[in-house]
Amino acid sequence: MSFEERLKQGEFCVAYCNNCDTVMWPHSSLCSKCFLNTRLIPSTKHGTLLEYSSQNGVIFCVCRMGDMDVMGRLLSQCAEGSPVYLSRCGMRDNAPFFEFTPEQT
Repeated sequence: MSFEERLKQGEFCVAYCNNCDTVMWPHSSLCSKCFLNTRLIPSTKHGTLLEYSSQNGVIFCVCRMGDMDVMGRLLSQCAEGSPVYLSRCGMRDNAPFFEFTPEQT
């Protein structure tokens, strides 16, 4: 199944290279280090809010998830550095979307 097909099902996956143990984000079918084929693996849904801004009542954010920075929408405001959870992801109008909520501790 492709990255987009998995995302349509709400599954957050990343590209992983078995040859050099590298995770690629954004997704790529070829490894950026050794240029061999990658495979999709499920990724963590836990992260840290790096920064956010809002416009017209919508809060946009960048969250660190493992070694990756993922841009998305923050559904409920919290402080930078707070733990967040990828509560929803998918495809909308042929574009990926990622929605984060503050993680309950």
